[in-house]
Amino acid sequence: MDVTPNSGKGIDAPPPHEAYTNAPDLRREMHQVLVLGAERDGRQARPLTRPPIDATAAERAWLLRRTALMDRMALDDPGPGPVAETAEQLLRHDRRHPDLAAGPHHSDTITLAWLAQMSHVHDRQLPQPTTSDKEPQNMGGKQKTLAILAGTVLAAGLTSPAFGSTTAHSPALRTAATGSGMSVVEWNRELITILGDPKAQPSTVQPTRSFALLQAAEYDAVVSITRAGPAYVFSVSAPGGARADAAADQAAHDVLVALYPAKRAGVDQRLSSQLSAIPGGPGKQAGIGVGAAVARRLISLRSNDGSSAEPPRFRPGNKAGDYRPTPPKFPAPVFTNWGSVKPFVLASGRQFRPAPPPAVSGAAYATALNEVKSLGSKTSTTRTPDQTAAAKFWAAAPVWNVWNQVAQGLVTSQNASLEKAVKVFARLDLSLADTTIAMYDAKYAYRVWRPVTAIRLGGTHYNPSIVGDPNWTPLLPTAPDPSYPGAHGALSQAAATTLAGFYGARHHLAVTSKGVTRTFAGFQDAATEAWLSRIWSGQHTSLDNRAGQQLGSQVADYVARHL
Repeated sequence: MDVTPNSGKGIDAPPPHEAYTNAPDLRREMHQVLVLGAERDGRQARPLTRPPIDATAAERAWLLRRTALMDRMALDDPGPGPVAETAEQLLRHDRRHPDLAAGPHHSDTITLAWLAQMSHVHDRQLPQPTTSDKEPQNMGGKQKTLAILAGTVLAAGLTSPAFGSTTAHSPALRTAATGSGMSVVEWNRELITILGDPKAQPSTVQPTRSFALLQAAEYDAVVSITRAGPAYVFSVSAPGGARADAAADQAAHDVLVALYPAKRAGVDQRLSSQLSAIPGGPGKQAGIGVGAAVARRLISLRSNDGSSAEPPRFRPGNKAGDYRPTPPKFPAPVFTNWGSVKPFVLASGRQFRPAPPPAVSGAAYATALNEVKSLGSKTSTTRTPDQTAAAKFWAAAPVWNVWNQVAQGLVTSQNASLEKAVKVFARLDLSLADTTIAMYDAKYAYRVWRPVTAIRLGGTHYNPSIVGDPNWTPLLPTAPDPSYPGAHGALSQAAATTLAGFYGARHHLAVTSKGVTRTFAGFQDAATEAWLSRIWSGQHTSLDNRAGQQLGSQVADYVARHL
């Protein structure tokens, strides 16, 4: 029996108020999921709305409190994050009642199903339990029920947008992942190869979304099997358990084909090569089915995320500090819509919006701009040869490509397991995608002019500490978007923070871009050089870069806590 609650409804339809109105229908749909799991477990399903008759008084109070909290998630007026907030309350509630959480009427299966469905309706990011949130290990007879119900929810395509958080609190249900992390590396390389063709996708920030979809699909496919009991999901065709490596391969393939249909031949060839290394049998076929289902669901969830919206027209300002198109070609600003794209993990693009930049008439701005004027000029006599090389190095390739290649090298050199690899890449690329969204939210909120504009207009005396130069030219062409915060600072800091969380802050690394390699004593050293390079190339001030650095760190930390 295939149960797919809310089948046919995209994540953006119906509108929020209609989704809340239809909450009772959603409860019935989720009850069907629980009934299916209960029947397979040979027991009678209980209603979601009241505790069992044989529960103790304490259990009844506990379950009623949980139900009230779940009702709140369904019925509360939409706000900046009511679902995530209430889910956090549920977790805190359980920690206060560990004895009941281990009891025979434990309702985590209900919560699991309900949180998954509510995240489907509201597209909120649910908190991932920390170590202190984990279940007591003595689960007794409920383990089978948990496995079955969790599997039912996953079979129904109800994984959380937080990519795995709904079942992370049941470690006893994990089954060993099979396969090497190299398969994840190969799919990451496949996407970079696709992006190397200018016909596949113009030079935009869209690839950050592509990387996030690819890695989230692989991660979800693997986690769906290793944490939810694949033998239940495919009890007939895969009694020995679905293959997580096959699931990851199929999920990656299906995402890339959906994003780049013109590249299908090469992607099909990659899938054939990857799957040929996996032993045949029902487990392999079951894994393929899981991967296909996850990819299909994920693509559907992101189909109306705002990434394909028409960028709104930008109207340049004429006051000191206002962004305006930059020389020599004065192109219109780009990605004016990207700050409104729905984030993957953040609640909104403005969640970590930096504080407003210092006034261009002040001393802090004068100091920062004069630094760029000296070091970032095309004819600078103060910039060192190594600084020039670094400026060109970090501008040679998209910074998200560079950091994904760093992750490829780390996973390969460490011979990472499949589970480790999907987690490294998922955290990295979800952080990069959401940092990009947050960065553009801030850029078009503050609309700060670029250094080339500020230096050339310095003679207008908006700041007495800045001497203008109408002929000043940066070392490298200026990107057509506002200056604050800086992209390289934000993205590189997000990547460095993420990778340091896995490999340690002082992990020696070599970073290669367009055939040139630079070495660093740690991830932070690489990230710092990345944003300094934007001063040396004449693109950004240190004010831009430090705001970006803070933003990237905040986003990466948030993603790590929720994944």
